[in-house]
Amino acid sequence: MKRFHEENNTIGAQNSYRCDQRTFVRMIRMTETIKVEVDDELARRFRKKAMEKYGYKKGSVKKALEGLMEEFTRRSIETPDWGSLRGAVKDEYKGMTSAQLQHSIWRIKNDYHSRHKRVH
Repeated sequence: MKRFHEENNTIGAQNSYRCDQRTFVRMIRMTETIKVEVDDELARRFRKKAMEKYGYKKGSVKKALEGLMEEFTRRSIETPDWGSLRGAVKDEYKGMTSAQLQHSIWRIKNDYHSRHKRVH
């Protein structure tokens, strides 16, 4: 927030308003620069689509990217369908704690690797 200047009754530098008895504050929209590396072909296709949708002018890629970011952040995270996992665990593993299940998986993995050792 910009500081209020007593001597001339204004707020801040370029985002200032002259004030009399009340102080009026202008909302300042903050921006952030995000730099990423993407595949050349993907970037070319994205620019082309952005310009087709928003016009062949400055800011079309920015508008398209902001729209995608808004959509991505608004999308609610879907809860998984845990019912689809029914029957996925063998009966011999039911009732085990996560630690017990992990140890049994390690044993199976070690048994497999001991039987299938590579000869150098």
